[in-house]
Amino acid sequence: MMKDVFLKSLTPAEQLFVEKALAAFRQTKQVAEQASEGNVINAIESYLVEDGRKILGEMFQGVLESTVEESEKEGVKSCPKCDKKMRNRGRKKKNRNGGGSDNV
Repeated sequence: MMKDVFLKSLTPAEQLFVEKALAAFRQTKQVAEQASEGNVINAIESYLVEDGRKILGEMFQGVLESTVEESEKEGVKSCPKCDKKMRNRGRKKKNRNGGGSDNV
């Protein structure tokens, strides 16, 4: 019950991240269970070196995609005067020499 509440509180990107981490844990556990006696650590290490990079790469990609999507949503705002959707280009910096504004 508590697990369902927790998972529902996550964003879709976070849910995918948790699912991938859980799948990686289960796969690693399966590798350990199938390893011959005395070879468990080596089997896990080999699996993680080979497939762990792929798994981490997929998770990293998910984090980046989620971050880009969120920043794109935040970057497009309505103009308070005309209600036209515009991308935020940051604050204009004041010109040191004259007090006017320059986009330096």
